[in-house]
Amino acid sequence: MGVMNFVYSHIISPRLCGVLGLGTLRGGSGRFVPLLLGVLALGFLARTGFPASALFVPDSDSTVLEQLPLRSADEGTRKLRELRRVHQADPRQLASALTLGQALLERASMEADPRYLGQAESVLSPWWDNPAAPASVWILRGGIEQHRHEFDAAIQSLKRAVHSDPRNAQGWLTLASIYTVRGQFTEARSAGLHLVSLTDDLTVICAMAGVTSMIGSAESALTSIEGVLTRYSHGSDPSLLARRVWGETLAGEIAERLGRNSLAETHFRNALNLHPADPYVLGDLADFLLQQGRQREAARLLDGFDRFDALRQRRAEALIPVEGRDSKVIQTAIETLSDRFKALALRGERVHMREESRFRLRLLEDKQGAQLLAVENWKVQREAADVRLLLETSMLAGNREGVLTATEWIKTNQTEDAVFQKLAMTAIASR
Repeated sequence: MGVMNFVYSHIISPRLCGVLGLGTLRGGSGRFVPLLLGVLALGFLARTGFPASALFVPDSDSTVLEQLPLRSADEGTRKLRELRRVHQADPRQLASALTLGQALLERASMEADPRYLGQAESVLSPWWDNPAAPASVWILRGGIEQHRHEFDAAIQSLKRAVHSDPRNAQGWLTLASIYTVRGQFTEARSAGLHLVSLTDDLTVICAMAGVTSMIGSAESALTSIEGVLTRYSHGSDPSLLARRVWGETLAGEIAERLGRNSLAETHFRNALNLHPADPYVLGDLADFLLQQGRQREAARLLDGFDRFDALRQRRAEALIPVEGRDSKVIQTAIETLSDRFKALALRGERVHMREESRFRLRLLEDKQGAQLLAVENWKVQREAADVRLLLETSMLAGNREGVLTATEWIKTNQTEDAVFQKLAMTAIASR
């Protein structure tokens, strides 16, 4: 049976769903370690002709190379600098280390900048491998490992935390998130249920909806989120704002999978109104616009956000039909992203396989390379974006086994995803 016939018999007939590698950003990011930074720096020097022999090598890590001006409006940076000052006064004081480490982890997530993860680990180093460390240390360590996609290690760290402190809501929430990303929905539901008596209902409902929406109950999950968002529509608490952004974004993702595009866009834009510079929300909305064929809107949305590689990549995708693949902006994006992925490969980092697969498929038109990466990525994470990417690349590369893996996963979990079905129908029509 050919791949296209196989797709028809396994997808169209049984009313399935899922696809297009329009991935998300949250859930983990790789780290730019010193070696990686060195590789990028040497690449820059080679292109500019600046002699490597002119490089200044400091005598120690404590040498100050330059004092950068602090923008008065950047309260986050100001706060981080103050936390660093307090921590440096007594590096073995656990309370200040945890406060700084958590701030660095939040900054890594907000800025999509993995360099902060290495800094957070360094702050935590006196307690990192201590089995007698308190739950708070293992929670922070698990969060760092989660962002690096070191999921097995993160789970073990978080299990240590909730074993010693069963009422630690953050531990259970992070466990539920990791299990959901990995497609371990039974474990995710179990972790989520622990939250019921530990935190607010907005957090509980979003955590549980993330699971149930992937296993045949997307409509009820969406209804639950919309209901709780209505109850929390007012309030200025910063932590509440973050949870509202999460809820609106999740509602948008579920609505899109249900094929309710107008509602999906409403929720994505609600999230963006709450946090206009959130890279995850920007990526989700851009992916939605690209899927709808609204490339110009996606390009305008992402203008000015090239410091985030994933958003630079999406903007380049959006501009291809507008400016042409050979345009300077596209070629610059390809060169920059190629350098990033090569540097990560030199370091042995494999946390961006979804993004690299998408890069190879959409910007390099390398179907076989994209499919191989999508298969490797599938071994690590199994969100809707991952099953979409696996299906699309497998069909384009003529890989029947990959198609079978994606479609069987969708069947087994009863995942509803209109985009998956649309892709399959397009493939059938093009036979």
